[in-house]
Amino acid sequence: MKRTGKRFRPGSADSQYDVIIIGSGIGSLVCAALLALRNHRVCVLEQHYTTGGLTQTFERAGYEWDIGLNAIGGVLRSTDQLRRLFDMVSSGRLQWTALPDNEDQVYINDQHYSLPAGREALRSNLKAYFPLEHKAIDRYISMVDDLAGRTRQLYAWQALRKPYAAVAGLWRRVGLPAWAWQTTAEVMNSLTGNQMLASVLTSRWGNYGLPPAQSAFLMHALAVSHFFSGRACPQGGGWAIADSIIPTIEAAGGDVFTYAKVNAITLNGRKAVGVVVDSSEQIRAPIIISGAGLLPTLQLLPRSEFLQNSLFSRLGHLKLSTGHLALFIGLKGDAQTLGLSQQTYWLSPSPRHDENLAAFDKDPGAPLPLTHITFPSSRAVTWPEQYPGRSTAQVLVPARCEWFDNWAQTSWNQRGDGYDQLKSVFTDRLLSQLLKVRPDLEAALDFSELSTPLSTRHFLNNIQGEMFGLAHTPARFRESVLHPQTPVSNLYLTGSDVVTAGLGGAARAGMLTASVVLGLESLAHLSVLRF
Repeated sequence: MKRTGKRFRPGSADSQYDVIIIGSGIGSLVCAALLALRNHRVCVLEQHYTTGGLTQTFERAGYEWDIGLNAIGGVLRSTDQLRRLFDMVSSGRLQWTALPDNEDQVYINDQHYSLPAGREALRSNLKAYFPLEHKAIDRYISMVDDLAGRTRQLYAWQALRKPYAAVAGLWRRVGLPAWAWQTTAEVMNSLTGNQMLASVLTSRWGNYGLPPAQSAFLMHALAVSHFFSGRACPQGGGWAIADSIIPTIEAAGGDVFTYAKVNAITLNGRKAVGVVVDSSEQIRAPIIISGAGLLPTLQLLPRSEFLQNSLFSRLGHLKLSTGHLALFIGLKGDAQTLGLSQQTYWLSPSPRHDENLAAFDKDPGAPLPLTHITFPSSRAVTWPEQYPGRSTAQVLVPARCEWFDNWAQTSWNQRGDGYDQLKSVFTDRLLSQLLKVRPDLEAALDFSELSTPLSTRHFLNNIQGEMFGLAHTPARFRESVLHPQTPVSNLYLTGSDVVTAGLGGAARAGMLTASVVLGLESLAHLSVLRF
């Protein structure tokens, strides 16, 4: 049975809780569960009809898809911090299935490379493809390992209340090597003059949404190292993550509500004291936490001279990440019959990732700058029993949110013929990418549905339909505002904007926010998590 929370109706929530959390993404749920384990009554308010943020699933025409979760690293060993965190907040209910190390299949202008998840397997494959670049490849792996080994140093300042966080923040900035703050392209240029090697190393930039010249190498390294210890998926699919955490929140007397849109955060002077739900219902708590993202949270606050002059005013140099198109495909036939694997495909039209994206941003008719293809049903252990004789595929590409501005004021599923025609054009283009690597699947095509940045905005309630919240630039990682504690007393942030994109980043944000809220009480769970 899928636990999606309780539907919010007038009077269904108590008027007072210990903590209110806005949004039910993984950062919010992890934070809520950790607080619940310390006997806090938490009210989680989700505006969508289901919980889990980017781990939610949906069904159409007899198929089911995870909207954002493909695989996760750092959970196969019981000693891994992320595994220990999920074990704690789910009370052991969340189970994982190891995925075979089927390499990512990278195609760059028809040249093919297989990139496995494991560190040494990746090193070996890269050296086989680029026999004259052994030194650069070894240095690259070493740099990725270096940053991955410094996660405690990276995040310690966000686990402390201000002003103590400032000391840890200085330790982070001074203690990390200078290249940690460079762009991915700058680091690649320092490693090698081989354009194709640099292109292959950065070919999976879709995992964090920015090509090499724009992305922080810090984000790139964390994304690459995340899978060094292997890949897994939750048994049952992405929905099982929220399903396993919600009982922990409810066991402490808390509530998780869906259809509960927060319209405003209520302030008493400079202190957050509650929220307004569905335009009229007031719910109060001495602690308010937002997992909605930094900029959406600012939209919930009243305009005031204090807020305009606070640290929030320093955000002009931060930008939102790109949007994306996602084509969800239903296929007739099971994985064995269709020969589907658990591999991921990455397609680029040329080795110059930044130029590819720039051309596409300027002209949506240009070659697709990056295509990400997976077969989600092949990764779910229970799929054959739930959906016999059926399989799924998913195709994602970046897309500018502004392309869909003409329909921004329309309602979901009622946007008109022009919008549907544009979707049809992109659907054909994304299908052609799937058939480029698997032309034999054409006869099995049964269903497809395209989501756009407007779909993302509708279901996730973000600003423009961006995929990863704030863009993962070097400036983002230098910004001290991206801390759980905000300039507004008793108002805290959690979710991927606090740490990084991805399930692991959001989950760690939940842990860090809970630590700041709990103060010395957090030592109990931090010691168990070995943070």
